[in-house]
Amino acid sequence: MNKTDLFDRWHPYWDWECFKAGMWEDRRIDEGKVILAEKVLSSPELCRIYMDRAVSSWKNSAEHNLSKYWLNRRPWVGWAACCISVSATEEETRCAWNFRLTEKDKTEANLIADEIIDKWVKSNA
Repeated sequence: MNKTDLFDRWHPYWDWECFKAGMWEDRRIDEGKVILAEKVLSSPELCRIYMDRAVSSWKNSAEHNLSKYWLNRRPWVGWAACCISVSATEEETRCAWNFRLTEKDKTEANLIADEIIDKWVKSNA
């Protein structure tokens, strides 16, 4: 299968479960949420659990964000994991990623995201 063979699936943002859960909420950054997002992303066990939970629970969001090969899908999986687990916004999760995680943590989280994405593709392509 070529990367272009998986067709794009589109849902309006108001149907995205991640949107409804507050992933894109416009609020002041909560440092406590940043710390909690760091804990999720830096723990391989928690990271895997919540990435998998977000992808399997948020059908419209996952379909919209994971059906597009041209999109960098890893960030969405990490944002979704932190949103579903600790109610962190996308911005709070980016702060945890950019300022609190080690390179080792990032590499491990990316490998887990790749596993979750591959699993989703195999189930939905």
